[in-house]
Amino acid sequence: MRETTPATYGGPGWVAREETSDDEIRAGELWAALSSRSDSAAITDLLLYCPSTAISTLSTNEIDGALHLRAVDAARLKRQFDALCAAYEALGVRVHKLPNDWVDDRRHPNSIFLRDLFWATPFGAIIARMASPVRAGEERAVSRRLAELGMPIALTISGSGLLETADCHWLRPGLAMIGVGERTNAEGCRQLREWLEGQGVDCIVSRFDPQGQHLTGCLQAISDDRILIRPKLLPPETMPLLRKSGFELIPIDETEEVLERYAFNFVVVAPDVVLLPSGCPEFRAQIEAAGIRVAAEVEISEYIAMAGGPCCASGVLARA
Repeated sequence: MRETTPATYGGPGWVAREETSDDEIRAGELWAALSSRSDSAAITDLLLYCPSTAISTLSTNEIDGALHLRAVDAARLKRQFDALCAAYEALGVRVHKLPNDWVDDRRHPNSIFLRDLFWATPFGAIIARMASPVRAGEERAVSRRLAELGMPIALTISGSGLLETADCHWLRPGLAMIGVGERTNAEGCRQLREWLEGQGVDCIVSRFDPQGQHLTGCLQAISDDRILIRPKLLPPETMPLLRKSGFELIPIDETEEVLERYAFNFVVVAPDVVLLPSGCPEFRAQIEAAGIRVAAEVEISEYIAMAGGPCCASGVLARA
C-alpha cells in the first residue's frame, strides 16, 4: 500500500498551473505570441487571403447572392493583393496567408474578408458565427489556420448567436465596443460581452445604420484617446457615451469618397498612422489635417467589387 498520494491524484508532486492565458501567450512557448488589446497599436502580424481564379466564374445571377457588387477580375485582384502584402511588409508587418486549397471560393466567395471572421484579444481569438448562409463555414478554414499558427481560440460564438468580428473593436486596452446590427444579433453580442466582462474588459454596445455594414465601417480608434467616426451612422446616444469615456471624436462626412471609394475602409497600422485606399484625396487631406499620417495607399477596385476594402481583408493576428 502506498505511503503517499501520487501526484496524479493531487499528492505532493502535483504542480498547479498558475500562469494566466495572457501570460502564456506573451511568453510565446505554449502558444504563439499573437494577441491584441488595442485596435490602434502597431500591427506586427496579419493574416491575408487571396481567392483563386474561381472568384471570377460567378455568373451575373450569382453575384448579388454572393454579396458582391459586381463581377471580380481575378487577375487584377491578385495584383492588388500582392501590392497590399508588399505595403504591409514595407511597414515591417509579418504577413501570414490562408492557403488557397483550404477554401472553395465558389461556395465561400467572401473568405478574403478575414476581419469579419476572427478578432484578436489578449486571451486568444474570438471566432465569428457568420450571419449569412453564403458565409457559413468560412469560420472553419480560419480556425484551422489560427491553430496552425499556434494562436489559441478563446471563444467561438454558438447556438442562435450571430457575430461577425468586424463588429468588435478595441477602443483602448480594457475597453471594447460591440456593434449590433444585421450581422451581429443580441445573442451573439451577449455571448461575447459576458466573456469579455469575465476577463475584466469593459464593454460599450451600440446599434448602427446598415450603411456601415459593420461597426468598423462606422468608427475606428486611431489612438487610445481619438476615434474617427461617421456620426450619421450611429444613434445619438453613442457619441456622448464615447466622449464620456474620454475620447476625442473626429467626425467624417458622408462624401462620395467614403460612400463609393471606401475611403473609411482604412487600416490603422500604428497610433495615428493608417494604410488608406488610393484615390481619396479629400479624405486624406481631412485626416492629415487631424494629425494622422498616411503611411501607404493601395488600389482596391476589386475589393470594392466584393463590397470591402483593406480593413475588411486584414485579419489582425497581433499588435504591439
